[in-house]
Amino acid sequence: LSSFAMPLVRIETSAKLSADDRTKAMKALTKSVAAALGKPEPYMMILLEDGHSMMFGGSEEPCAACSVSSIGRIEEKINEEVCAAICAALADVGVKGERVYVSFSDYPPANFGNNGTVYSKIFAARNAASAKQ
Repeated sequence: LSSFAMPLVRIETSAKLSADDRTKAMKALTKSVAAALGKPEPYMMILLEDGHSMMFGGSEEPCAACSVSSIGRIEEKINEEVCAAICAALADVGVKGERVYVSFSDYPPANFGNNGTVYSKIFAARNAASAKQ
């Protein structure tokens, strides 16, 4: 069940994006990151904040700091695919891949919540319901 839960991609970039570019990037990220993680798109959350004051390597050329949080599916091969997907989406809006950092966090189900509860409880309830069928 954890394979279906809560990927969150948070991106902060110095690039100033139009509303159309922001929407286009978030839609592309939803599709490509969900595919790389093997998680359904309806569970994906993308947070994209543009126009930040940022510097990378002493330059103010557009850059981005990204984090990917998930319950499971955080491992080297998958992380590389996710990183490539993020860099491709950002390149489409003017941020070069070499100016992007991506960090990955694998959360235990008890440490991530939704709808007033935590995923460990959600998974336990789903397992109990499945056992009754």
